[in-house]
Amino acid sequence: MTLKHVLNLFSKTEVQEDKTHPTPPLEREGVNVSCAKHIVKDFSSFTSHFSQLCTPLPSPLPQGARENVSCAKHTEKNLFSYSPIHLFTFKKAAFTLAEILITLGIIGVVAALTLPTLIANHKKQTYVNQLKKVVNTIENAARMAIADEGVSSFKDTLLYCTLSDAYNCPLLGTESSEIAQNRPAVVNKYFKTISVETDGSNLRPVIVGIYKYINGNDFHVTGRKMILNDGAIVYLLPNTYFEIDVNGDKGPNIYGRDLFELALDTNGKVIDYRNAYDSSYCSTFLDNGGDVVEQNECFYYKIVSDGWKMNY
Repeated sequence: MTLKHVLNLFSKTEVQEDKTHPTPPLEREGVNVSCAKHIVKDFSSFTSHFSQLCTPLPSPLPQGARENVSCAKHTEKNLFSYSPIHLFTFKKAAFTLAEILITLGIIGVVAALTLPTLIANHKKQTYVNQLKKVVNTIENAARMAIADEGVSSFKDTLLYCTLSDAYNCPLLGTESSEIAQNRPAVVNKYFKTISVETDGSNLRPVIVGIYKYINGNDFHVTGRKMILNDGAIVYLLPNTYFEIDVNGDKGPNIYGRDLFELALDTNGKVIDYRNAYDSSYCSTFLDNGGDVVEQNECFYYKIVSDGWKMNY
């Protein structure tokens, strides 16, 4: 029996107990009338107090309320289902399993769409950072050589002859074998290297099958190999042209990603190899809408122009 039922019966007691039924409604239902009167009085007093003060039920309950509750224990348990204290029991909001699964599904779809691009961009920036490090190493060596020898042009230095893989550089020697023998000492003065190829042959090795263009075609590398202590590989070519693999054998070994063709100008500054004979070549190429990937050129110039970003 609920409190609402008790209240309804109680409201009928005075008008019906002497007219139609000798037994009052509350007593017919097995309710202690005196006990119920106390409960109704306490409940009315509490609700009036709550509406005025909007404060929670005092804890512990007053002594009188505790006694009234105790005297009504003989009635059905659900008599107090509307007890004032239950007004302060709230159901906490929570996500259903279906809602959680839907949310996880959405997160998975978004991750599948965005993660490949984020990973690719991170790899590109890693290659650019490695390229920048190698370029700084080469430019610092060139400036040191110019300062050490007191000359105005990098082409007048011993290091120029060494890096250009020249065979007729009198600064290194008169014979190719002598030049090859003296090359490591000059290189190691300005670079921290793991190894430098020193054979005296006039034929430069051609490396086939390791490197590719971005489009997947084979890219042939030529030149004697100089491996720096950070793992980067510099392939030495005539006239201080050189090809740089910024991360060595790690891959992806793709021209325009981790492999670049560069050159040194007379001031010892690294430039794109296409600008070695025409300093405006790459700028004109890009201004005319040239595509570096389609034409396979001016990769280094574009990276530097874009603020050391690989935006292709």
